[in-house]
Amino acid sequence: MLNHFWIGAAALDANRNTLYFGGAGVGTDVLKMLAWPAAWAAVVAVPIYLRNKRKRQHPADTSAAVTPQAA
Repeated sequence: MLNHFWIGAAALDANRNTLYFGGAGVGTDVLKMLAWPAAWAAVVAVPIYLRNKRKRQHPADTSAAVTPQAA
């Protein structure tokens, strides 16, 4: 079951297809290997986007930080 989507299996299948079957089916395996970093980039980008969006909606109140003046 893991062989259909796991990145390690895709690399192993690409290697096996290149060595034993003259490269037949390597394109699918390469696409699987490229899909993993793209999927993880999306998974990591969503929380970063939401955090930045929240910061833009609620800017820090800088008027409360008034420095005292010397008398």
